[in-house]
Amino acid sequence: MDLQLSTRTKVIISVVVVLGAFATGRYSANSPTVKTDIKTDTDTQAQRDTHKTTVITEDPKTKNKTITITEDTIVNTQTVAKTDDKTTVTASKSIINISALAGLDTSRGFVPVYGLSANKELIGPITVGAFGLTNGVIGVSVGFNF
Repeated sequence: MDLQLSTRTKVIISVVVVLGAFATGRYSANSPTVKTDIKTDTDTQAQRDTHKTTVITEDPKTKNKTITITEDTIVNTQTVAKTDDKTTVTASKSIINISALAGLDTSRGFVPVYGLSANKELIGPITVGAFGLTNGVIGVSVGFNF
């Protein structure tokens, strides 16, 4: 049996394979969590420069003394800010989801049925899982997170 594919079928298969490869690469990487802590310390320093001049003059005729005091104070204030930037990058991890199931079996007259389901991310938003019920039904599931 010789299988011949038309050119149209080959193009469709090629496009589907390329899109599947792109989606697998795009969604297989989990986005990391970025946390940034910024601490700022401010230190203010003041410098005082005082210049004092004292002049004493005496009048010889009246014997009066005149005292002149000149005081110049210069204050230089300097503020220094120190910033500490700390960034932490944490890769996100795949999560397993376990669910309890409950339902009614209508084929046997509304009998309650219970079960358990477990799902895990396979590639990006695509999840696969398995489930089992008390009436003996077991199965697999495929899902998509959005």
